[in-house]
Amino acid sequence: MAEATSADSFKMDEIVFAQKYGYIPWPAKLIDKSNSRNGMVQFVLTNDRHLIPYGKIWIYNEQSKRQFVTRQTTDYEDFRRAIYIAEYLVQRALDTSTAAAANAPCLRISPSQQELHFLQEVRKQRSTLQVEPLFIGQVNKLRSSLTQRQQNYAAAQLAFQELLELPISQLLLVRNQEAVESIRLLCRFVNCAPANPADPALVRELAGRLIKRFAKVFTQPFTMPDFWCEYCMLAGIYRRHTVEIDNQSK
Repeated sequence: MAEATSADSFKMDEIVFAQKYGYIPWPAKLIDKSNSRNGMVQFVLTNDRHLIPYGKIWIYNEQSKRQFVTRQTTDYEDFRRAIYIAEYLVQRALDTSTAAAANAPCLRISPSQQELHFLQEVRKQRSTLQVEPLFIGQVNKLRSSLTQRQQNYAAAQLAFQELLELPISQLLLVRNQEAVESIRLLCRFVNCAPANPADPALVRELAGRLIKRFAKVFTQPFTMPDFWCEYCMLAGIYRRHTVEIDNQSK
């Protein structure tokens, strides 16, 4: 296990490994270390924020990567994606630091400005939420038709068809991350003993088409390595600021 460090060893906004109870150490950004015992981190890819004891936070460097990036942990696709993003963020920070040291002009927009711009734009799409009940309803039909015990492929195809024809917006998608995650998981759908061997492949194909359709409503090229990383980042921004607004209004 990599040697744990104290709060004084970290810098604000530094990329670290942080271990939430019950989970493997995961790449994160340290966003608040005002608490003497716990640091507030924002986990890479999921964008979830948690207070983590400093004894469970490690500097993101070659030593900690040797400890935590193993054959077992890289079996998890999301962990591999998180490491990819962490490497990108570390390199971007180095590039920015080098440019500043050389007095080079830097036109980067701060994360807070980026978030504000995204929120302003996405909230203009409120009128598109008229289809939200139908969207959620069809996703629920899709879930109930493809369970571990029983697969109703005819009902699943009808739900897919409805979803493929619905008008989709960024706001609709970032508000319903769990529903979008359900579709993404179906891109790897497997049934070991289907009555018709073509049915599972059709589910995967339709789920893939739907995810591609989702991707088209977001601005490209993405700032993250791929659509899913981009989507999780934007959904996290929307969820976080919505929670903050709700808390302030209480």
